[in-house]
Amino acid sequence: MWKKLALEATFSPTARRFAPGDQAAEEWREFVQTFDFFALIRAWPELVGKDLAGHSTPLRLRQKTLFILTRHPTISDTLNWMSVPLRQKIVQKFPALAPMVERIAFETNESFFIERHSKVAPPPAKPLPHPMDPRQRRLRTEAEALFANVEDANERARWISLYVQSSQAE
Repeated sequence: MWKKLALEATFSPTARRFAPGDQAAEEWREFVQTFDFFALIRAWPELVGKDLAGHSTPLRLRQKTLFILTRHPTISDTLNWMSVPLRQKIVQKFPALAPMVERIAFETNESFFIERHSKVAPPPAKPLPHPMDPRQRRLRTEAEALFANVEDANERARWISLYVQSSQAE
């Protein structure tokens, strides 16, 4: 009733429609098998600088065009002005890309960068209570009474601190 489709073959990068024995097909297959695109992404800050790397990233390589995803059109314009030296830097760092990158194109998607930065940003720190806060003083008094029989002063101070901290988390 249902026909099973070979999806892997349909969507794989080697499934391009080349003529049998085509040299370009062989070059593309060899390139896909040997090049690590994630290495290009990791080296991106070194190639364009930290400021621009925070607002752009390599996206894909298709039909001898390297697509760069940017946060804003002005970033695309800036990188477009740098496209010739940028391509030279890329080819110098990754010689395997020389025959595969003839052009650099740009796409803009601000939401990608907003999501990326929101995942990276640490949650806001909880403000520390003031030592003279009544609740803080009450917890400290309870802890001192609870651990009064601990002989080592450093150990007692540690236990009191842990008690106060764990009670504040509640």
